[in-house]
Amino acid sequence: MAELPTVPNHYRYCPRCGQSLSLRPDGGRQRATCEACGFIHFSTFSLGVGGIVVRDNKVLFIRRGQDPGKGRWTIPGGYVEQDEPFEEAVVRELFEETSVRTEVQGVLAARNSLSQRDSNVYIVFTLRDLGGGPECDGEEVDRAEFLAPHEFEALAELAPVSKYFAQMALETAAAPLTASEFAGQTSGYAYSMFDIAGFNPHALDLD
Repeated sequence: MAELPTVPNHYRYCPRCGQSLSLRPDGGRQRATCEACGFIHFSTFSLGVGGIVVRDNKVLFIRRGQDPGKGRWTIPGGYVEQDEPFEEAVVRELFEETSVRTEVQGVLAARNSLSQRDSNVYIVFTLRDLGGGPECDGEEVDRAEFLAPHEFEALAELAPVSKYFAQMALETAAAPLTASEFAGQTSGYAYSMFDIAGFNPHALDLD
C-alpha cells in the first residue's frame, strides 16, 4: 500500500487544548491530530483580494512601504477577515491603502497559490471609482497613483501579475463575473456569489 501524503502543518501543539499532536490517516492523508480532544488539522487556507480601479484611462497602483515586497508596485488589496464578505473586504482594503472610495462591479480573475505555509486564493475585482484619493499612510504603502499604461509598463519594480490584471481590465469591456441573482441558498451561513454577467435562468424555461 502506498504511503499516504502528509498535509502540510506547522502546529506542534493542539490550538484547541494545547496537547501534542501526532499524525494519523484521515481522508486519504496523514493529518496532525490531537488524541486528547479530537482536533484534526485539515489544511490552512487564506483568501486575498485585489482591486482594479480605472480613472481617466489610468489604473490605480500602490507601492509597498514594508516587507514583504517593500518597494514593489502592485494593485491595491489585502486579506479577507473570516467574518467578512470578500466583496466588502476589497472595498475596505482599497480605501485603507489609497483613500479612494469604490464599489464592486465584478470579478475579473482568480488565482490559487500553493506553499508550505498555506493555500492562498486571490480574487481580483473590478471596482467603480467613486472619488477621493489617492493618498496613503506613508508606512505600509508609501505611494498610491493612477498610472497610464505607458507609465506602469515602464516600472522596474511592478509585479508582473498586477501588470497582467491591469492590462486585462483595460481591454475588457465589463467584468466577466458579477453579483449573482441566484436565490436558492438554503444554508444559514453568510453567502455571496459572483457568476456569469447577465445570466438569466428563466431564458432556459421550456413551454
